[in-house]
Amino acid sequence: VKRLGIYQPVMWSEEAMEHVLSLIPDVRVIVAVCDPADRFERKLHLENEPSEDELQEKMLKKVQDQKYLYFGAALASLRNTFGERMLLVEKDNLDRPQTYERLASFLDVRPFPAHARPRRYNSRGLRRTSLCSQPPLVEWV
Repeated sequence: VKRLGIYQPVMWSEEAMEHVLSLIPDVRVIVAVCDPADRFERKLHLENEPSEDELQEKMLKKVQDQKYLYFGAALASLRNTFGERMLLVEKDNLDRPQTYERLASFLDVRPFPAHARPRRYNSRGLRRTSLCSQPPLVEWV
C-alpha cells in the first residue's frame, strides 16, 4: 500500500482543501496543535511585541475579538469532516515515543524503530512574554 503525505500548515483555514481531502477514500489527517495559551501568547507577541506593562491590556482586547480565537471552530469542522480519520496530536508530545506509536498505528504502518529519536525543528525554545509563567493569566486564556 502506497502512502503519500502532505504537509499543509494552513489546511484548517482552507475550506476548499478540507473538502477535496474529504473526497479521498481512507485519507488520514494528522493535526498537531499547540497549547492554547502558548499559541495565544505567540500570536499576540508576533503581532504586537507588547511590553510586560502592555501585555494584559492587549490580551483583553484580543480575547474580545472573536476573529482572533477562531481556531477551535476550525478544529471542530475538521473533526466533523474527517471523524475517525483525523488524529489530534499535541506538539508538546512530539518528542515522546508513545506519540509515534500512536501515529504508526493510526497510519497503519510498521512501528518506528525503538532507537529512533524524533527531533524538533523551528522552535525558539524561549518565552516571548511572561504570559505562560503567570498561572492566573494562562487559566483565564
